Amino acid sequence: MAKQSTAQKKAQAEILPLAGGGSVTVENGAAEIRDAEGRVVVRYLEGRAEIEVPDGDLVLAAPRGKVSIRAGSDLELSAEGELRQRAGGEVSVVATRILHTASHLAQKAERIEVTATRLVERTRDAYREATGLLETRAGRARAVVDDIWSLLSRRTTMASKDDTSIDGKRVLLG
Repeated sequence: MAKQSTAQKKAQAEILPLAGGGSVTVENGAAEIRDAEGRVVVRYLEGRAEIEVPDGDLVLAAPRGKVSIRAGSDLELSAEGELRQRAGGEVSVVATRILHTASHLAQKAERIEVTATRLVERTRDAYREATGLLETRAGRARAVVDDIWSLLSRRTTMASKDDTSIDGKRVLLG
């Protein structure tokens, strides 16, 4: 009988049975946990770990603590179905840049506040409706309209502390 080399000994599988029919295997440098059907559910090899649940759900839980997921480079969450986030308190997102892409984006809130150095909006059509007051406060205001400007109201008041100019080919009053 020939003696086994160190490499051959390492290549041999070391199998530890688990209660319920699963097993832990160390083979060729990889550690694997298998379920009762022999499917790999956890695999660790050369600094990479994978957890896979062939049937059922994967739950990461810390009922009395915090769950942290950290990545040295990128973090990707993907789902074939819906992706939901819920919090009993505040949700905070801090990033250099945030990009949203959706065919439909709906927001519902009691109050929305936007604080920005510059706000740029681009759209083909914009509709804004307020059943109460719509107020704009600005240091200066300018509206540039290519075709028709129409203002319809029950009553209109325009007041200037200084001059008021109306410049047009014809000015129709009344």
